[in-house]
Amino acid sequence: NETGFTALPGGFRRSDGTYGNMGNYGYWWNDAEFSTSRAYYNWMGYNVSTANKNDHEKNIGFSVRCVKD
Repeated sequence: NETGFTALPGGFRRSDGTYGNMGNYGYWWNDAEFSTSRAYYNWMGYNVSTANKNDHEKNIGFSVRCVKD
């Protein structure tokens, strides 16, 4: 929140339509592609003060943060 971004732990949507980690972690797609089938994402936990980066298959649902220029 020091940066002006309030990261809420919205969890993610699995490829089968179920949800996981709601209330515990927040996941946001990154704008960088890892490969044709994978993309980068950033994640934070409700008790973690740092942002983390990883990659995952694109068949999963993460949040999207829209920023107005």
